[in-house]
Amino acid sequence: MIQSVINQEYENLEFIIVDGGSTDGTIEIIKKYEDKITYWISEPDKGQSDAINKGISIATGHVFNWVNADDYLETGALKKIGEYFSNPETRIVFTQTTFLNPDNSTYTNTTTEFKGGIKEVLNTRGLNQMGMYWRMDLIKQLNGVNPAFRYAMDLDLWKRYLLTFGNEGIVSDQMITGVFRLHADSKTGIDMSVNASFFDKENNAALIQYARVAGNNYVRGIRFLYSSIDEELAKVQPISSLPVESIKNWMNDLFYNKAKRYFYANEFKNSFALLKLIEVNYLTPENKKNAISFRKWSMIKRFLK
Repeated sequence: MIQSVINQEYENLEFIIVDGGSTDGTIEIIKKYEDKITYWISEPDKGQSDAINKGISIATGHVFNWVNADDYLETGALKKIGEYFSNPETRIVFTQTTFLNPDNSTYTNTTTEFKGGIKEVLNTRGLNQMGMYWRMDLIKQLNGVNPAFRYAMDLDLWKRYLLTFGNEGIVSDQMITGVFRLHADSKTGIDMSVNASFFDKENNAALIQYARVAGNNYVRGIRFLYSSIDEELAKVQPISSLPVESIKNWMNDLFYNKAKRYFYANEFKNSFALLKLIEVNYLTPENKKNAISFRKWSMIKRFLK
């Protein structure tokens, strides 16, 4: 990782290394390149999220991303990213990442999914963290990543970002900027699907955190939709202030679309369970009309079935 960063030959680079007190020779490697590193620290931490936040608190630069010790940047990546951020309107740049298997075979992950409006994006769970570059002042306004998360801290950061700042100033480029190594000793593992349940539990816990800001009915709706939840994490508060109206706009739309699917699948009990939680004034006029109709017919048909 270190060589791939210092070989970028990018003049405005601020290179910070936060190590968790390694005893495997990492410190010796860091010292070898010390003159090329802006700042480094090696001390016990509370996990990856804590280490990332230490770096954020130290950083003075304008653009932010983190690279794990096993991974590396492609040549010239930072120069291209810097060009995008020379436009003051740019807030985030999406790029692609190559995944490297232990047998040296590779596949390319697409940029973070960003199709449709902001509500559609908030409902997706795909995220290419290594390929995302953020404007630092906005990250600091969000207080960095939530240290309570072990797996889904990047997805939580992304959703808090969208809820707070919206989707303006986001640029997507199909260039490959980094390589993510998959191996048995990494937190992700060789097969990312193995740890998918941990990601899901943490993501669903994050939804509970956001819903609590909007009110009890929103918490009930999320719990109705998602049963796999990290309950301890669900008790944690979001680490940045979130706009209630943004959450309500998103979650009412989410509940409506799920209820609509239940309705047309003749699952009227499930449809009614969600529809009664919806604040219809947050829906579009057409969806509001449909929700009222669906609620009436779901209430009738759940008794007739």
